[in-house]
Amino acid sequence: MSWRRLLETLIEALIFICGISAIVFVFSIFFFIFIEGVPFFIHRFDFKEFFFTTKWMPEGAVQPAYGTLALLAGSFAITFLAMALAVPFGLGTAVFLSEFCQRRTKAGSRS
Repeated sequence: MSWRRLLETLIEALIFICGISAIVFVFSIFFFIFIEGVPFFIHRFDFKEFFFTTKWMPEGAVQPAYGTLALLAGSFAITFLAMALAVPFGLGTAVFLSEFCQRRTKAGSRS
């Protein structure tokens, strides 16, 4: 067996080991997060408090609080504002291009 073939075999083995180890590490991370998170969801998670309160104190000394109402309201407000601005401009541009532009303008500067 030549040195070149031996080196190629070693590199293929190294790549294979790296690929398998990456998969094992990712699954290990998922497993660790699952094992550490299950007790929280079984014993301390309150659906109503999580979605309908605005108190967000994850580092609370007595009892941490996780309320996402303010975060959800802000996300919806920003999404609504973005859509209120983007949809009219997008529709206006589409109508302008399809109805009022000449063929050369529609095609761009290719010709």
